[in-house]
Amino acid sequence: MPEHPLPRTYVHIGLQKTGTSYLQSVFWKSRDALASQGLAMLPGSKRATFRVMLDVREREAGGLAALDTRLASLLAAAGQPGAPTRYLLTEESLAPATGEQVRRLVEHLAGTEVHVVLTVRDLARQVPSVWQQKVTARRRYTYEQYLDVVVGRRRRSRDFWASQDVPAVLERWTAAVPPERVHVVTVPPSGTDPAVLLSRFCQVLEVDPAALDTRVPRRNVSLGLVQTELLRRVNVELGGRLRKRQAYRAAGKMYLGKRILSAQGGTPALMPRRLDGWARGVTDEHLAALRSGGYDVVGTLDDLVPVPASYTDDAQTVTDADVAAAAAKAMATMLVQPRRERRRRKRRPRRPAPPPSLWRRALRRLR
Repeated sequence: MPEHPLPRTYVHIGLQKTGTSYLQSVFWKSRDALASQGLAMLPGSKRATFRVMLDVREREAGGLAALDTRLASLLAAAGQPGAPTRYLLTEESLAPATGEQVRRLVEHLAGTEVHVVLTVRDLARQVPSVWQQKVTARRRYTYEQYLDVVVGRRRRSRDFWASQDVPAVLERWTAAVPPERVHVVTVPPSGTDPAVLLSRFCQVLEVDPAALDTRVPRRNVSLGLVQTELLRRVNVELGGRLRKRQAYRAAGKMYLGKRILSAQGGTPALMPRRLDGWARGVTDEHLAALRSGGYDVVGTLDDLVPVPASYTDDAQTVTDADVAAAAAKAMATMLVQPRRERRRRKRRPRRPAPPPSLWRRALRRLR
């Protein structure tokens, strides 16, 4: 009798800032539609997926040993009648995993045929976008300082290149997964309907994108250059306060950054035109590796060539007056917002009060 093919596990490793938040929002919201097509999300929630990434990269106690409890039970039925034929594990911070960490993750996915999915965007859009992401994660370097360390590959840029050096990322992952099982999905140019990226990704997963629920909020709203510089200065002023990651994420990134400053709009940082030659040189290296690596490329590699609209000849100088104006707008919004939220809560229909608990009924009788 012919052997049944192994179920597949697609491990989407990023890169960061390549439409991952949008894709993940659609997939998590469409779990039933995916299941009807034979694909299950692995593990069972976005939070658990983040924990898997921390385990894989050994960033918390337990490390890879903790993966057994997160993945083993979920994959125990893999290959059995009625079980999913495909699994998707998507976490954009997996790309920097070391070769040894990759090997051990693949071992934990034994019993399935592991495929790697890499989403890639052109470098001229990546650099300013990653700088903004770093500032919303409490970093304090200016845009010019960040450009200097990235272009010069200085020590402080190691985390950037660990996540964004496409040939190096692929070299680490293909040490454990053959190139023919590596799928490179290119991100289309700015302004393209996000459905194009979703369609390309679904082509890899062999699912119908038309069946998915794409009514998801914009998760990663960009900040303007002035607004990002304001947040950076707040980070400097914080000093040693709000050291815990979750505390800063709630107050700095999600509240001040996403809710307050993003509402101001503003022109985002762009790549300086003077760095066009550098960006194209690095891009040529990446394209050569992608063309010769034997990978499954979905989309077109032309999408990775920076376009003129990604650059600017302006100095992109942010003055103290610019920052002061943005700060005044932010403070005014912060004063008004609680009042608006109270009004919104008052307009919501009140839920019926729950029935009194047993001990409260007994207390009333005693009284």
